[in-house]
Amino acid sequence: RVLTAEVYKTLDAVGNVLVQSVQPAVASVSASVYTKFLLEYPHEERALQQRVLHLVRNVGYGDEFGRRSVLNAINTIVARFPEDLLSRTFASIIAVPLVARLSQEDDQTTHKMLQLSIKDLFVKISPTARQRALEVMLAWADGSSAVLKRSLAEVMGFLVEETKAKCIALDVAVSTLHKLLPAEELGRDVLKEEDDYQLPWRQTYAVCRAFERVVETVEPSQLESLLQTPEGPALRGLWRYITLEALPTHFHPWVRLCCLRLLFAFMSKLKLPSQEAARKSLLQAPPADPKGRMLPKVLLHHCVDLLKNPILEEHPSICGPLTKMLLELQLMVLENPWLAGRGDADAAAAASTEELVDT
Repeated sequence: RVLTAEVYKTLDAVGNVLVQSVQPAVASVSASVYTKFLLEYPHEERALQQRVLHLVRNVGYGDEFGRRSVLNAINTIVARFPEDLLSRTFASIIAVPLVARLSQEDDQTTHKMLQLSIKDLFVKISPTARQRALEVMLAWADGSSAVLKRSLAEVMGFLVEETKAKCIALDVAVSTLHKLLPAEELGRDVLKEEDDYQLPWRQTYAVCRAFERVVETVEPSQLESLLQTPEGPALRGLWRYITLEALPTHFHPWVRLCCLRLLFAFMSKLKLPSQEAARKSLLQAPPADPKGRMLPKVLLHHCVDLLKNPILEEHPSICGPLTKMLLELQLMVLENPWLAGRGDADAAAAASTEELVDT
């Protein structure tokens, strides 16, 4: 094995080809050579850091093929570097820039690769290293960058999915998502023409999409267990926003669609508690509901109103999830008359369908 300065300079040139080559085959071979050299040739720790940083700095390279080549190389490093080296030296160096890139990546394939790289890294590193990286990212919630806030929301959602590795605690994810909800005008009828990456609706969508992943991953009982913890107000605030504000009044169809999906995921997995227990659960409509109704009844009204909304003609993709949600709510109310706030099953049946008569 030749160990000369020229060999290491050649490696750095290969690192540039890895990023810049427009020929996938050349980029692939370059990535293989570069990572093999990092793994098998002796390096001082600082030199190794610099060569890994070369990859990390290029996750935002202008050409998507270059970005994919970089991520392939990073995936190899994450898979083959020893866990103690990754945890001690590279956890935050790799994780933080990759997460920051999430909301800026507009190529679907590259975006998926980013998610997988982040997941693999968080699963492999030690809990201490994981916490150090998370502390850096959680600080973004208090900052002014909308881009970083959207990235933070997204990573909260898909790290919760890694239940075996326990990459992030459920209470941390929920409280962070609540904190990330932006103040915005929910009732605007049209999108601004300058529909760019800084508009608040994008952050709202990122939070709702992340919470959807949380709801799909955990059991309703796990989520509701947070109600008796210090994070209870955050969960209720997030729940209130989705059920009483975003679903019935948000101007953007993506946000409404996301709310429908996550509420259906929750309701379809829910094992109904007793009537008394339900009053202390997420089935109790948030306090902002003026009539103090149970949540299924409130959602039934919202869904019927949405059926009459012209937004369905412009965005027919909402129809499927809306129909599924309506059927789930009707069955729930018919089988459990007390959810309708009436005394008998016939009254409950009437309550669950009275809004549909005119539709």
